[in-house]
Amino acid sequence: MRSVPGTFSPGFPLIALSHGTGGSAMQTAWLGTYLAARGYIVVAVNHPGNNAVTGYTTQGFIEGWERAKDISTTITNLIEDPRFGPKIDPGRIGAAGFSYGGYTMVELAGATTDWNRILTWCDQRKGACDPPEMRDLMEKFKDIRQQPDVQLALQRSGDSYRDLRIRAVFAIAPAVARAFTPQSLQKVTIPVEIVAGAADHIAPPAENAQFFATNINGARLTILPGGVGHYTFLDVGTEAGKKQLPQLFVDDAGVNRQAVHDQVGQMAAEFFDKELAPAKRKG
Repeated sequence: MRSVPGTFSPGFPLIALSHGTGGSAMQTAWLGTYLAARGYIVVAVNHPGNNAVTGYTTQGFIEGWERAKDISTTITNLIEDPRFGPKIDPGRIGAAGFSYGGYTMVELAGATTDWNRILTWCDQRKGACDPPEMRDLMEKFKDIRQQPDVQLALQRSGDSYRDLRIRAVFAIAPAVARAFTPQSLQKVTIPVEIVAGAADHIAPPAENAQFFATNINGARLTILPGGVGHYTFLDVGTEAGKKQLPQLFVDDAGVNRQAVHDQVGQMAAEFFDKELAPAKRKG
């Protein structure tokens, strides 16, 4: 990242990354390395109970609002870390997320979850809330719903998880838009950029990305044409990965996943370059 004449920055900008449902920090590596190569410190998390590395729990899938706390805690820990902390400019922090991570971005930006709104939607569309990684999620939730720890978490679902340190968020194929009311989304005041694929059947843009963009003041939305789907935004994948999880690496004919990553990476870099620009030196 080039320095700007007449500006002063005590450190590098920081970007925190949030993976999708049942994914992992490594699945965001393509974006992380792109941003790191352009002068950002980038940190990615494995959301507890909702990642493929340490395993799944029902709570990890249901209690999505807790994801925002994961990001905030990670930012705090990194700033306080004796090795990385001195290299970070605490006034230049952003975040980016894919799918459920896009929902996480909206929470961090200041919108709040309406849990009853989610339940109503799930009741109306049987099976729609059961992700591929946990096909019987809602049945499992019924089994644990009355547990004291689950009840306590549900009581926190409507809290605000706005992190005032985060100046801008970038959402890729954001999902779970049904968790928010238009009034809640209108509380977001920081810059938001959204990108999604026109052929996304997991988080259809009309129900998700477009809903976010319509109701978040000033949000910028880009819909990528040409068969770009939900999983196009995951890593290109190794041969071993393609054999183990082929469903994650099949794109429509004519879609170049690497080219899409390069385009989105550039979009993210330009967005954060603008919104996290160093503050001018005073005096």
